[in-house]
Amino acid sequence: MDLYLIRWRKLPRTENRCCFQIRTCLAIVMASANLEEELVCSICLERFTDPVMLECGHNFCRVCISRALDAQEGPYSCPECRRVFQERPKLMRNLKLSNIVEHFSSATPGEAATGVSCTFCANVKVPAIKTCLLCEVSMCPRHLGTHSKSKEHVLTEPTSTPRDKKCSVHRKFLTHFCMEDYTCICESCSVSGKHKGHRVELLDEAMQKKQRQLGEALQTLTWGMEDIARSIEMLEKRKREVQEKTASVTKMFTDFTKDLRRQVDNLEKSGCREISSREEQVLLDICAKISELKTKQNKAHLKMVDVEKLRNISDPSVLLKTPFQAVESIGDDCHQNPQLALDEATLTEVLHDHCKSFTAAVSKLKSRLFPQKISPDMLLDVSTAGNSVTVSKDLKCITYSSNQMVRADNVQRFTACQALSVGNISKGQYYWEVETSGSGDWKIGVAYPSIERKGPKSFIGETEKSWCMARSAELFWTIHKSTKVIIQRGLDVCQYGIFLDYSAGQLSFYRLSEPIEHLYTFNATFTEPLHPAFYVGINAWVRILSCDDHCPTAFRHNNASQ
Repeated sequence: MDLYLIRWRKLPRTENRCCFQIRTCLAIVMASANLEEELVCSICLERFTDPVMLECGHNFCRVCISRALDAQEGPYSCPECRRVFQERPKLMRNLKLSNIVEHFSSATPGEAATGVSCTFCANVKVPAIKTCLLCEVSMCPRHLGTHSKSKEHVLTEPTSTPRDKKCSVHRKFLTHFCMEDYTCICESCSVSGKHKGHRVELLDEAMQKKQRQLGEALQTLTWGMEDIARSIEMLEKRKREVQEKTASVTKMFTDFTKDLRRQVDNLEKSGCREISSREEQVLLDICAKISELKTKQNKAHLKMVDVEKLRNISDPSVLLKTPFQAVESIGDDCHQNPQLALDEATLTEVLHDHCKSFTAAVSKLKSRLFPQKISPDMLLDVSTAGNSVTVSKDLKCITYSSNQMVRADNVQRFTACQALSVGNISKGQYYWEVETSGSGDWKIGVAYPSIERKGPKSFIGETEKSWCMARSAELFWTIHKSTKVIIQRGLDVCQYGIFLDYSAGQLSFYRLSEPIEHLYTFNATFTEPLHPAFYVGINAWVRILSCDDHCPTAFRHNNASQ
């Protein structure tokens, strides 16, 4: 050190400053190297990660010391000083050392990013900023300044394997890319090597093409991610709607059951009260009659005493002179008390009246819970029926006919084998049932009155003006705007329920089996009134069934379940 100071004093001022800066940099580098050694865990030989300290004062990575202590069964010892602990030592986080490691790592980003050190700084670990492929060395800023600047010396980002950037056969730089073998090659490989005659590109051009492909792929993935995000957002919205509607229906049903229980309680109380009242009235009459009979019993007993006294008189003159009234029968009317009987038929009638009141109350509750209107008696409109179908006299059944019907031509009549219903639906909820043939092709659904009556677009399901479920070639479909969706192959029943919620824009089809099965639901925004529509093919028929006085429970349709 004194020698450096003497030399520094003898140099000119400008050179002194340069030497001072060099010595300062060296001192910083040496200090960094020494600090680096202090920040290394003695177990993994890497920089500390979440450093903790033992009672002996030595520091380790939390994971490293935890594994080392787990391997010991006790007593425990420090891996560095071998100090023995009878109990497993507590791990105390060294917050200050953790901050130092963090600041030191951020101050040396080059090494942290590449892990490549300068080849010429042998005694200290200085991060490299460039690697020369010709010399196959990595350099820090100081040694890079003295390196050759000629074109032969190709500089790249720091790498620990510079030989991978050269051809292993010709020891030349990789400047081309073989399109057939998908590998980087040198110029000699493409001219006289094993890649001779192959399609090759300059490495930079292949790199740019690859970057464009990756950019396009990234763009495609970005669009896909956006589509997925939109789908997730839509499904999350649908999830919230399902939860809200389910909660709403659950509350409605809970209120219904509460009211139902209240009506049952009222039925029980009123019925029991009526029976008790009838019982009380009859018992009062019986008690009054018992009291009356007991009075008669006492009078008869006194009469009996008098009679016994008379019988005990032995003197005829005395007995005959004693006045005596004849005794009338006193028990003839004791068993004639029909008004005191409790008529079971009367009680049954009372219960029947109360049950009728209960049924009326329950019906009122049901109408409040299920407000949908059930469709009235639905009829087919003969004026819309095609000439290839027959319509039954009750206007309930449509059947395919091989003989052409002679009907008056009008603008409402279809040329196809189909017909609409009388009347239309423009609001509310409706439900109807149909029965179909087990063979042939048929369609059941709804259509706008503005649907075309002639041509291919007149068939229900083929345009945006109609929706239907169809049987065709042993398959069951739903059809709208000519788009077909297979429901399933073969249905073992021929009766179906159709539920239309015009306001909600939903048309649902159900199979009337045990249990009732939901088949499909259309979701749409209806802009015109709707007519139930029916189509039949060869050997097929469709019949409208009479609806029950209430819609089956399975058709208490809830959007959330769909």
